[in-house]
Amino acid sequence: MNDLLSPLYKFIVFLEDRRKVDESEISYKTDKTTRGVIGKLDAMKFLKREGTQISLSDLGYEFLNSILSSLHKSTEHWDGKWRIVYFSTPESQRSKRDKFRRELEIMGFRPIIKGLWFSPLPLIEAAQIAQKKCQMTDMAVMIETSIVQGISDEMIEKAWDFDKSRKLFNEFINLSQRLLENKETQKTQVKQLIFHFALILAGEPRLPIELLPKDWPKYRAVLMYKRLKNLIKV
Repeated sequence: MNDLLSPLYKFIVFLEDRRKVDESEISYKTDKTTRGVIGKLDAMKFLKREGTQISLSDLGYEFLNSILSSLHKSTEHWDGKWRIVYFSTPESQRSKRDKFRRELEIMGFRPIIKGLWFSPLPLIEAAQIAQKKCQMTDMAVMIETSIVQGISDEMIEKAWDFDKSRKLFNEFINLSQRLLENKETQKTQVKQLIFHFALILAGEPRLPIELLPKDWPKYRAVLMYKRLKNLIKV
């Protein structure tokens, strides 16, 4: 549990749990790591100070909730269509190409076949916005079609790196079980694990349920999350 979250995320969860903390309770004056975290949160305007009291600012809560929002994502279903993006740029436009590639990755596209980026979700409009943002208007072609042959389950699993998410979900399930069985589990520990689960969900393969394995561990992980949530209900 100790290395589950970065020091910055841990401190955000700590402040959310405590609401307000007096500076005298924090070892940041002598602890270099905590001092660095507080300095960074101050620079990001995520902290509010009232005398010696420290709490999360509105911006801090907004950031926290943006991460926790992944806990409430609805199940996505497939309409049977693939969205395909192809782009070609001269080396002199490399920075635009790299930026556009990052935008596609964030949206959920993956290069199943070299040079062709695929997504089974309705993301053409979002890709067009990214295309303009990255100044790639005349360098990319986008297709939406229900006729695509040759894409195997193995290709999908590799492109969206199922192994990475599967490992993270299984680790979360095991950690959850340990906390649920431990009578001395603290509320902050549960909140940290839930925050960690939100990060896992934010980075999971963005695919409709029809293209995920039937034994996908996310389903068991969600059940564990619901049990953890019951522990922190007041």
